[in-house]
Amino acid sequence: MIDYEIRDHVAEILFRNPPVNALTDPFMDRLVQLLDQAGRDPAVRAVIIGSAIPGRFCAGLDLPAFLRAEPAEARRLVARIYVEISEAQARLGKPCIAAIAG
Repeated sequence: MIDYEIRDHVAEILFRNPPVNALTDPFMDRLVQLLDQAGRDPAVRAVIIGSAIPGRFCAGLDLPAFLRAEPAEARRLVARIYVEISEAQARLGKPCIAAIAG
């Protein structure tokens, strides 16, 4: 779902959730985990987030799951994207680059 590799002091996080890298709960769990891992690793000096799917970076929230959700669940999913993932990036404490091509 997400690949993680460190090369030359750069952690590369590659989304691999076909067809469009939609954000599901397990995907967001793993993304936050990897951002925190990179932040704690003294060997990592920067992070690049990209996609292993040519022409696709990330479609955003998994729309079918969002449309099926009750209002409280829909709010929780949106908060994960706009709060939890943003906070994980802020905690990172290192440069983070989005490699977007698509």
